[in-house]
Amino acid sequence: SMAAGGQGGAFEAMMNLPLVTDRLGVRMVAYHTREPGWIDSGTRRDANSARISGGRLSVRARLDEQWTIDLGGWSQFLNVDDSQYVYAPGTRKRADMIAEPHDNDFMMASAVVRGRIGDADFLSSTSWVGHEVTSRLDASASALAFGRTGALIYDDSRQNKLLDQELRLSRTNPQGLSWLVGLSFIQSQNQSTGLFTTAPSQAALPGLESR
Repeated sequence: SMAAGGQGGAFEAMMNLPLVTDRLGVRMVAYHTREPGWIDSGTRRDANSARISGGRLSVRARLDEQWTIDLGGWSQFLNVDDSQYVYAPGTRKRADMIAEPHDNDFMMASAVVRGRIGDADFLSSTSWVGHEVTSRLDASASALAFGRTGALIYDDSRQNKLLDQELRLSRTNPQGLSWLVGLSFIQSQNQSTGLFTTAPSQAALPGLESR
């Protein structure tokens, strides 16, 4: 537990599972952490609690003496119920304000194929990454700048995606000519959106968006 906060905890688990001897195996990892909040925001006690969950999956398949396939997947999800700051040193309390939750999610997948084509080494590597971050901020102090009074909310959302593909063929010959040829493809997408809303009616104000 945490002083002046709530109860927290964590667990981790891992499993190695051989499915076919010397041919096919799986490894799985999972974890979860709950971090207790320690800030009282108005009537909301311990408002800034957080949770982190994630996992990893790896699969290796050995097709024969020359060809191997590796598959992988990773993910992590972070959720924080409220911001983690106060306005005066030595305190764990602040005046009542709009909750400022934060969400940070990450996912990744990969596939790698290795083998031999004649006397050359072949490699195909594919990976995909997705990352999404959303945050809510209490923008009430800036309401007058937008021609509003009272509570004002700012929601920020960012999404990033990346795809990477590589193909490679090579030959190593200590006594002669060594060579390598390959192809690579990368695609990246990024999107950022910001939106102001007034509370409690949630009437949207002009925001911003970029891609």
